[in-house]
Amino acid sequence: MEGGEDAGKHLRRAVLEYSKTSPTYRADDRIFIWIYANARGLSRTYKAAKIIPDESVFEHFMTGFNRSHQFSDFVDAGPHKEAADSKIKGALSFSLAFQPIELTDSKSLLRILLQKSALSACHVGRLR
Repeated sequence: MEGGEDAGKHLRRAVLEYSKTSPTYRADDRIFIWIYANARGLSRTYKAAKIIPDESVFEHFMTGFNRSHQFSDFVDAGPHKEAADSKIKGALSFSLAFQPIELTDSKSLLRILLQKSALSACHVGRLR
């Protein structure tokens, strides 16, 4: 759990620092982090690649990540082919309902996060 909690806190700090570079940044912005993945498939892949010794390690990682902040969620989207994509689309429409976000910045951030992780997808949204 400790690794997931540390990762969640590190990601939150990085997103906050990135957000501060935006001219629309306000100190009272709330950062929501939603990560969607096929947890079982990802844990099997990590075990097969010998990144983790047992699939339960990934479950503990997710639990720790979720404990890192009240607005950080690592969600098992399930094994369906488009499950994570569907969740991301829903999260994006939710975010846009509250505040138009600069899609160029959001896409750039998403691309950076995906390049630096093996997660199937992430979306970071801000609410004011």
